[in-house]
Amino acid sequence: MDNQPNPILQIEDIRKVYKTKGSVLGGPGTDVVALDRISLEIYKGEIFGLVGESGSGKTTVGRLIVSLEKANQGEIFLDDVEITGLKGRALKGFRRRVQMIFQDPYQSLNPQRSVYDTISEPLAVHAIGNPETRQELVEEAMKSVGLSPPGDFLHRYPHRLSGGQRQRVAIARAMVLRPQFVIADEPTSMLDASISAQIFNILLEMRENLSVTILFITHSLAAARYLCDRIAVIYRGNLMEIGPGEEIIRSPRHPYTQALIDAIPKFGHSGEIKRYGTLLGTEREGTNGLCCAFFPRCKVASETRCGEERPRLNECSPLHSVACHYAEEGFEL
Repeated sequence: MDNQPNPILQIEDIRKVYKTKGSVLGGPGTDVVALDRISLEIYKGEIFGLVGESGSGKTTVGRLIVSLEKANQGEIFLDDVEITGLKGRALKGFRRRVQMIFQDPYQSLNPQRSVYDTISEPLAVHAIGNPETRQELVEEAMKSVGLSPPGDFLHRYPHRLSGGQRQRVAIARAMVLRPQFVIADEPTSMLDASISAQIFNILLEMRENLSVTILFITHSLAAARYLCDRIAVIYRGNLMEIGPGEEIIRSPRHPYTQALIDAIPKFGHSGEIKRYGTLLGTEREGTNGLCCAFFPRCKVASETRCGEERPRLNECSPLHSVACHYAEEGFEL
């Protein structure tokens, strides 16, 4: 992005812990730290990518933002107004401004509701318009996501739609309220490559035409590179690296980011091609809670420093920050 606008969303020191149930023999449950005191700023009008493998905590971030779950610690602000702990009418008003596109269009749509009923429901919930004007808004939203002509789809049910069409319906449902901020949680993980590219372009058009800010959650650095102005890499609830999308891909500074890049399929090569080779084949054992979160899997880690001291997220170049002892020292991995 040419200019760095004011943050529309701020996440400050968020921690989320899930408690597991005890064993059938009466053993105690354990705490699973999904997010470990992370902080982020997302700027108005950008597409911000949150990248990590399964179980990294990226979806939890999205669910906390839309208040589907509550954090154990920390605060979240939208336009400098704290949104953690909202209830009642305040929460309803907030959800008109912030919407979420879920990962699985097969599960996120009610099979007993038509396309029209699905997309118009948010308008009815927020008492926007009347039945006539609502249909106009629904058809406009459908056209914006490529469900055209709308009359061909209005009265269909989910079982009569393809996966790509279902996800378009889910996007239209999120956008019919004209929200300020949208969380897209792996919206193409259930779709093939050609349909995924179409969904990416819809998100880009949404940003351009509606001035919406998007948090794009994905496991794919390739998808994030295509869509995102900035990228944050998260690993087991810890932020590893944040920076401009193109710089993160071309000059990754954290060994975990480098491992993600190594994992991207290389077309035209039958064997494994590793540019960085920073990932251990077998995790180290006996690590303590003070070590770097990636230390058990990091091939280049120092047993003394990385194994005993967790690095902070510090700037290594303008707008590019990394949580790695080597990067802090200017050491090129």
